[in-house]
Amino acid sequence: MHHHKMAVLAAFAIWIVSAATAQSTSTPPLLAFAASSATNAIEDIAKRYEAEGHGRVITVFDATSRAARQIAQGAPAHLLISANPVWTQWLAACGHGIGATTRKIASGEMVLVAPVGSTLKTSLPLNAHHPAFAVRRLAIADPAGVPAGVYARETLVDLGVWEDLSPRLLTGDNVRTILGWVSAGAVDAALVYATDAAITDSVITLARVPAALHSPISYEAVATSTPHPKTQHFLDYLQTATAQNIFAAHGFLPPLNDAPAPALAVQPACG
Repeated sequence: MHHHKMAVLAAFAIWIVSAATAQSTSTPPLLAFAASSATNAIEDIAKRYEAEGHGRVITVFDATSRAARQIAQGAPAHLLISANPVWTQWLAACGHGIGATTRKIASGEMVLVAPVGSTLKTSLPLNAHHPAFAVRRLAIADPAGVPAGVYARETLVDLGVWEDLSPRLLTGDNVRTILGWVSAGAVDAALVYATDAAITDSVITLARVPAALHSPISYEAVATSTPHPKTQHFLDYLQTATAQNIFAAHGFLPPLNDAPAPALAVQPACG
């Protein structure tokens, strides 16, 4: 009788394990939409998350503004990783995000870059007279909503060179597009994130942009209204030492927990 009970328990234990395995494979992957500037760090964090046995995370990268709008239009993402608090707030305000789940996960800084081989000086402080502002073509991300473009526009306005530069500005759909232009020598200079400049050998950093010239560059993550059992867990994971060390390794700065939210140049309508 005793042996029979043990056999039943063993079989039951095997059944539990196999049922749990079947269940974990039937849980669909977590789908994260994220700012293109965070590509390398978020890919590494997602890989680590999966390696630690927490489940699969599929990542899709684009300008935050476009990622947020796609979620609002029904894209089945479970969370948004934004390069600007405006878009996490917008998702929540429009009923497509859960504001209470918002996490500040990293911060960043902007730099002025040029193609390798550029004759522009790299030791000059950033002011209105910087030679990069006299070039034929300067690139920034779209200032109407793409966070990198919003920060770049604020910087150029603050320096008093926006009006003068406007006719010579090229705007790109996201910050990685612009980085490609600089790398290819298609533009003379550009404003990108320091973390972007760090991933390629084909650009040089001319100057760091003082933080006082633009709204705080605060990366935030928020759960969307599309539920998934692991969303909350992954949001918390982004704040763990493991994830924070990966952000730091990619050149991101710690979260700005007391930063006020910047205002968008154009407040987008819902839908």
